[in-house]
Amino acid sequence: LYGEGQDSLPHELAETRRRASLEKLAILPPFALTGKCCDSVNPHCKGLESSEIFASDTFSEREIIKVVGEDQCEGTFVEIGGGDGISDSITLYFEKIMGWSGLILEGDINKFEALKHSGRRANISHAYVAGSKDAVNGVDVRKEMEKHFDMSDDAKTCQLMVVNEIGPAQIEIVKALNTTMTPGSSGMPVPLSSMLAIAVDDANRAQIKTLLETKAYHLMSSEETPVSESHDRLASRLQNAKGRTYDIFLWMPTSEEFQAAGVDMGQTEPPHEHDEKESFGKPEIEYHVSDDADEDEEDS
Repeated sequence: LYGEGQDSLPHELAETRRRASLEKLAILPPFALTGKCCDSVNPHCKGLESSEIFASDTFSEREIIKVVGEDQCEGTFVEIGGGDGISDSITLYFEKIMGWSGLILEGDINKFEALKHSGRRANISHAYVAGSKDAVNGVDVRKEMEKHFDMSDDAKTCQLMVVNEIGPAQIEIVKALNTTMTPGSSGMPVPLSSMLAIAVDDANRAQIKTLLETKAYHLMSSEETPVSESHDRLASRLQNAKGRTYDIFLWMPTSEEFQAAGVDMGQTEPPHEHDEKESFGKPEIEYHVSDDADEDEEDS
């Protein structure tokens, strides 16, 4: 099952093998298969076959990892429309390989039943979110998150929110997201999520970008998006892929947006001892783009 040469296998056999690998990954506890892969020096993790640990055909997980960092352990995710938790669920990697916790929302009863028996350890909720095409009374995502997480705990801020729905409902879901900043335990404002991964729908793409800019989320430009393989190979894989691709938006409010939200950054102080003030205000995630050239420069 885990031999080399998947590219030479017939397509149907390759897909069967891949599904079996992901199903095995889903039922295992975090780190059981891989060791602690949020430790970037773990040599075993470097040698894993991408198709056996990435649920998305397009390997979108890899690009998110390059943003949050390979050493980002104990993160938190929310996935809207998580399906069965295995097929094309990009949070599977973060839960089982990186050790993150999270919340998966799925409204379709058949998919939710499959999700319940998938082996996923994230919190799960049988609910459509506000704006979903099948939702009569969709839930507010923030309120659903508050049932499972302490939204005021700066150390447990949601790092990744995934929106899998496409079509006209995608716009309504984004509109309905309550992205109001809330005060954290340190006094700093806490976002709904530090990053949004929105399934690409060309018909909605421009409008989604405009909507999220009003909510202080800004699209990573093509220059910022890390590319982990050659252009020709990436183009070929995306052309043949059946799964989703994602646009990545980062929460980057300007000083004017902070002021509009009633946040006085000059007056905000943490409720800690005086000698801890120097470390106050540092973000929970340091966004960066990995570059082999940087590593070579450090080694020299």
